[in-house]
Amino acid sequence: MTKLMRPSALASLLGTGLFLLNTATYAVPAPVVIQAYGQHIGNNIIYTHQVTNNTSRNIAGFSIGKYSDRVGLGFEDYTNRGELRPSSLPIGSTEDEPIGPVLPGSVSGLTGWSAEIILIEESGLYLGWNCYESPAAPRIQPGQTARFSVKVPQMDSAYVSGHFVAPIAGGHYNGAIEKLDIIPPTLTVTLAPNWVIATNQLYPITATIAVTDNYDPQPEVKLESITVSEVSGAGDVVGAAIGTDDRQFQLRGSLAGSPSGFVGGNNLKIPRSAANRVYTVTYSAMDGSGNKTLTSEMVTVQPNYSHAVAPAPAPAVPMPPPPRPPWWRWW
Repeated sequence: MTKLMRPSALASLLGTGLFLLNTATYAVPAPVVIQAYGQHIGNNIIYTHQVTNNTSRNIAGFSIGKYSDRVGLGFEDYTNRGELRPSSLPIGSTEDEPIGPVLPGSVSGLTGWSAEIILIEESGLYLGWNCYESPAAPRIQPGQTARFSVKVPQMDSAYVSGHFVAPIAGGHYNGAIEKLDIIPPTLTVTLAPNWVIATNQLYPITATIAVTDNYDPQPEVKLESITVSEVSGAGDVVGAAIGTDDRQFQLRGSLAGSPSGFVGGNNLKIPRSAANRVYTVTYSAMDGSGNKTLTSEMVTVQPNYSHAVAPAPAPAVPMPPPPRPPWWRWW
């Protein structure tokens, strides 16, 4: 017979931090929940973490980008692993000296709280927040959600979908960060002109781009690729910086086999039977949480009909004289 757990016993078990629960069965909220999203601000990324305390005790510290399977307070064997990349540490940190307090201008949170980069030997770096040295600093109280942010030079998914550790009564809670922003940006691209004539010259193309996102005020835009529907030469695409926010480049107005798009002899030029050349230009937009959108637009090269030459008219054939009447001989 299945024995049901009394609510008081369940609460007691939760308070120790020593528990393994099927939350689908008990529908018990996690003791600590951290939700995150990223935003492009200037040339940096700002990650915001919303920390919710579902326990009955105050929280005075937590770690971002740290995985651990530690449960109790003892020194039993457990795994700790830092998840942050050295290139994505807060502004002011360097790969040579990554460990230590984070500059105040690179973080914000509750008054009296400080942040530091901590190295777990041979297993990586993580960001630690606490107010242990500020007895008067506010703690994250039961039922409260507090907001913290950190400014970094590059995107790092560990800030929004990595792990965190928070000390709770009787042990530590280890959880996965919940990414709040799961919707990719909306991206529209317009190319001008979107068709050119096959004169074998280079045409300047300008991309007009509109991008919006529900969290990020300025998602990162990149020119991903320019492809051609037929065999092309090295000079057919000029000035395109792939992988950057390049919105101006040049495309050659030519068609394979005939720069003007016509075939035939000197007296007769007809459009070739192959389809028009099509350049496909693809852009991406990525928000600070790592959600990405791709959008493609086309530029078509059309035959230059002004090059068509009409066939020369056939030479005139003289008409024979009309037949004479029979009586002309007697005239």
